[in-house]
Amino acid sequence: MINLSRRAASLRTARSCAQLSGALTLFSLFSINHISPAAAQEIVREGESLAPEIVIFADRLKGRVQDISSALTIIDSETIERSGATTVAEVLRTQPGINVVQSGPPGGNVSVFIRGANAEHTLVLVDGILMNNPVTPSRLFNLANLPLDNVERIEIIRGPQSSLYGSDALGGVISIITKKGQREPSSTLEAEGGSFGTGRFGASRSGQLGDIDYSVAVSQAHTDGVSAADRRDGNREKDGNDVTGFAGQVGYTPTEQFSLRSTLRVNQSETEIDNFGGAGGDDPNRKVDNRTIAASVVAEGGLASGIIKPSLGFTISDHALDDNNDPDTLHPDDLLRSSYDGRLMKGFGTVQVDPFEAVSAIAGIEVIEEVAQSSYRSESAFGPYTEDLPEKSARTNGGFLQVRGQPLEGLILEGSARLDDNQRFDPRGTWRFAPQYVFGGRATKIRASVGTGYKAPSLYQIFSPYGDRNLMPERSVGWDVGIEQSFCERDVLFEANYFNNKLTNLINFDPTTFLFQNINEARTRGVEVTARWSVSSNLDLLANYTYTDPTDAETGQRLLRRARNMADFSASYRFAKRYSLIGGYTVVGERLDLDFSRGGAERIGLPGYGLLRIGAQAELTERILLNIQVNNVLDKRYNEVNGYGTFGFGAYAGLRYRFGSGV
Repeated sequence: MINLSRRAASLRTARSCAQLSGALTLFSLFSINHISPAAAQEIVREGESLAPEIVIFADRLKGRVQDISSALTIIDSETIERSGATTVAEVLRTQPGINVVQSGPPGGNVSVFIRGANAEHTLVLVDGILMNNPVTPSRLFNLANLPLDNVERIEIIRGPQSSLYGSDALGGVISIITKKGQREPSSTLEAEGGSFGTGRFGASRSGQLGDIDYSVAVSQAHTDGVSAADRRDGNREKDGNDVTGFAGQVGYTPTEQFSLRSTLRVNQSETEIDNFGGAGGDDPNRKVDNRTIAASVVAEGGLASGIIKPSLGFTISDHALDDNNDPDTLHPDDLLRSSYDGRLMKGFGTVQVDPFEAVSAIAGIEVIEEVAQSSYRSESAFGPYTEDLPEKSARTNGGFLQVRGQPLEGLILEGSARLDDNQRFDPRGTWRFAPQYVFGGRATKIRASVGTGYKAPSLYQIFSPYGDRNLMPERSVGWDVGIEQSFCERDVLFEANYFNNKLTNLINFDPTTFLFQNINEARTRGVEVTARWSVSSNLDLLANYTYTDPTDAETGQRLLRRARNMADFSASYRFAKRYSLIGGYTVVGERLDLDFSRGGAERIGLPGYGLLRIGAQAELTERILLNIQVNNVLDKRYNEVNGYGTFGFGAYAGLRYRFGSGV
């Protein structure tokens, strides 16, 4: 009877999986045939679903995927390579809960909205280095020209994370992790080219020599682009972009209980831009030169058989931007000279303690210093104008504690608290509590979190001619609940999250006083749904949908440039062990933006759009890989920002050659 019962249960499970497979097949065929994409990516590896042993770095208490109670997305190196993307911003476009908006073609400013929060509420980390730029008006990091050189994976944690990282993490954290050298030395050479005068060349080498591991990559990319100001408004001059990147990491591990690691990333870009979007925005010789240097040195140890893990480190990100424009035939009276320099440094010490298998804790102290200065000179028909921000700085001393424990089988409780003492305002405390419960043989996870966040005013908002030294930090409180469910021995995975955030003391520019003031309050709420189906060892399907309601709490109006509805559908098929076909469709719903063409700031609606992408990969030999990518297959005309141009149909092809004893 026992055997018969098990067999009957097995048959019922098989029948249910077959029925589910039939339904998902119909759904996937409809999705792939009836929806679209922008230069992006393939299968996203969600949460614990595909890699339960991966250690997560975006969470301060380093642990396995299944221990994390946050809404988490992991984009691994295989997914990145198959995506055909060349920048981090392109990879982020198809992720749940994220709305990426770019002002024009490659090189234009990129805003990343997580769950409807402002772009400056996203904290960007590269190997733990704080990348948000202190010299920008709101201290955000522009992801436009951050290439994917040497990137191992990207981790995205959605929701307030200030209790772990302090300022800038109201909306969430994007953490980019560099590859480590492994095994015997190996190298790659790659080249690609295609539409819009696009070309890219790259080389990398990595390996391990005794106690030393290393990885290094260099790249150079160019595109002739399209007009930054939309061609449909009569703008004809193309705006190109050149990006040169270097990324390297060296580690020294003489024993299992000690390691010393250093990373360096340098990005240099030259971007042609226009004066503004819309009719008359063209400028044939305006250029922006941008340079970012990010470096870190971190020592980690182990005591008491690894139970106690101390670390000590220093990180720095240095940003320099020059925006210059000489007189030309279209603007004979216009001249612009401007420069912006920002630097963000952090020294830290942490101690992680794992006294029991079911309990872990980490405590740390940080000293963060930001420095900014800028100079602006312009001449026009309206006369000369000068605006300077002399070098200013601000220091924040912070301390945090995070604890994770498993009091009962399947139940994990996590809590964190942080205190930041910024020299410009009173100390600020933030906290977060995140329980989760796993049952059904780990097939079902129910999770929730609630926490607070804050963002200190930027140096520009305080000290510029439009600044106010009495500004208070922006604040937030947010919560979410989610469920993750697997079926059919994890061949089918489903995740759904509901989130709700309240942001207060938001800093905005008041046109009546010409000053930055704490005048806004906003609420964002929504739903994120993700489903992945491994149909077979060769075929994977993924779909995600996000609904976001971002609202100005005072006026009741929807926040600008954030779509209420976004979706992405992707498929990957591998055959003959050497070939892959990749396809996807991205849908972005209607958004609101501002139109200045009639002398004022009029709110208008930007139509939604769908973008189809297809790609193919072929291993021509064991060492040579051919990659083909076609973006915006249907040549859809659309705007992400009112008046700014975007790419139409584009086809690209590239070759990668791998060599060395480690291949």
